[in-house]
Amino acid sequence: MRFYMQDDTSNKVDEIIRRLKKLMDGDVSSQMKERGLDYQLNYGASILWLRKVAKEYGGDNKLADRLWSREVRETMILATMIADPLPDNKKWMEEWALLLHHGEIAEQLGSNLLWRLPDLKILAEDWLKGDHAFLMDSVWVGLAVFLQRGGGMDLMEVNKYIGLIEQRLSSSNRFTQRVQGRFLRQVCRKSALCMTRVEDFVTGLSHPVNGAWLIEDVKTEIAFVKSGGI
Repeated sequence: MRFYMQDDTSNKVDEIIRRLKKLMDGDVSSQMKERGLDYQLNYGASILWLRKVAKEYGGDNKLADRLWSREVRETMILATMIADPLPDNKKWMEEWALLLHHGEIAEQLGSNLLWRLPDLKILAEDWLKGDHAFLMDSVWVGLAVFLQRGGGMDLMEVNKYIGLIEQRLSSSNRFTQRVQGRFLRQVCRKSALCMTRVEDFVTGLSHPVNGAWLIEDVKTEIAFVKSGGI
């Protein structure tokens, strides 16, 4: 954890920590550990509660950086909710990625912040070819939310992302397949052509055990879309 001079931002951080300590739910914290969310420290705060707090501080990137550097579940999630995109998102997010070690935080980073980056697609291609697993998970979530919120993607881009999924599928874990499946489900909703491409991809993966979680998830979505579900 970094150390900073005491200032107005430090006072905001201290106030948030006081509120978290007052809220602390030991039962919820224990349940998280049982589900594999083993943080060094967490207060058991719900995402709903964190969203309410974030609304009080929205758009304060200095505060977001301080909260992220605390390396506490709740402060890191709050950071993703409070931060706004910057001109140099690559340097900023790669600095944050140094402290990114949990799937839940990766998912929150993607769904709250990455999808809003104006240079998301450019950064995504670079990061998805890297070796930081949790940052890559964040990117898949960010791309999924980007599409869900009305962002566009053509067939050439879809092919590129499917190729990146295929390259690492044999070594991807369950969580990674889940967030990749989330992305592919949104691709299916963009156009019939995109859905056909995704369907061809998952059909070709019907036998490998390593792709089972992704295949089941996406095939369910395809069946839903074909039935007129959207």
